[in-house]
Amino acid sequence: MALSYACLIGILHIGFLRLAATVLTSTGQTLLLNEIPYYVPATPFATVPVLSSLKTLSSAGGLVPVTVVRVSASNDNLSSLESIIDGFGTGDDVWNEGFLEGKLGDK
Repeated sequence: MALSYACLIGILHIGFLRLAATVLTSTGQTLLLNEIPYYVPATPFATVPVLSSLKTLSSAGGLVPVTVVRVSASNDNLSSLESIIDGFGTGDDVWNEGFLEGKLGDK
């Protein structure tokens, strides 16, 4: 049974209206860091100004893995920093060494 030309145009028109009403909304994305998947929400929790030292690092969609370490007078030496980083590896179930690619200090 063949469709008439007018019927076919009507079907195509209705199909086009359905496509035109489709809304695509990003709800986030999943990125791999050292082969471990991480969900990144569509809306950032915070934004850090891009430092010149971070511009040369590899990124995915403008995102760069970073670790922020709070430095104080009592922990401003290399052994304290190593201890803090070791603590990330043992005490944080989502942290991995890929987050050391970019380091931001807070003093």
